[in-house]
Amino acid sequence: MDESIGYSLFRDRYPLFDSSMVKKGIIFLGGVFYGKVRKTL
Repeated sequence: MDESIGYSLFRDRYPLFDSSMVKKGIIFLGGVFYGKVRKTL
């Protein structure tokens, strides 16, 4: 509950970070993390 409120405040304060940009960032970070894990394995 607190995270959603914090996210809404963050989104209102920084309108450039819309949902699509957040999704792209999560996918990018996930890809980098997956690449690192795959290299170690």
